[in-house]
Amino acid sequence: MRGVALFAVLALPAAAWSDQDAKAWLDKMTGAMESLNYEGTFIFMHGDQVDTMHIVHERTEEGVRERLVSLTGEAREIIRDHGVLTCVWPHKDSVVVEKKSAKHVLPATIPAGIDELDEYYRFEVAGDDRIAGNACRDIAILPKDDLRYGHRLCVAEDSGMLLRSVLLSPAGTPIEKVMLVNMTF
Repeated sequence: MRGVALFAVLALPAAAWSDQDAKAWLDKMTGAMESLNYEGTFIFMHGDQVDTMHIVHERTEEGVRERLVSLTGEAREIIRDHGVLTCVWPHKDSVVVEKKSAKHVLPATIPAGIDELDEYYRFEVAGDDRIAGNACRDIAILPKDDLRYGHRLCVAEDSGMLLRSVLLSPAGTPIEKVMLVNMTF
């Protein structure tokens, strides 16, 4: 019985450390995605649908400029230029322009204030992986109940860039995935 109690006492600080370590990786990811300039290709999977997109992201003194172009399926382009969002569908001769917040972090479903989510989620470093030739840390954001979605993120060890994002159902099965194929800085 003493061995079990000792193990429980020793495991508690490690669990808390893992929680803080996961949050540190998420902070690093948020900073990288807001501040780095990059260009790359990623795939988006939802159900049986797979789309490939090209992204160019630039941070200037005036704000963020970003361009997404679909490489598969229906031709479309999304341009974010200092808070103005423009969506273009060439085959429909359609353009939509909207004012949007300049702040943007993918995945968009994860709020910037993660400390506020401790009541609803557990954060843990789930291991190491490699995506598009980059070593990354696998971060799990797991709901404490059956009412919320979970996330598995792979954050590049060197740059902090998000290399893979998986949205999980309350049962833990993947709903959608976004994964980097290549990227340059």
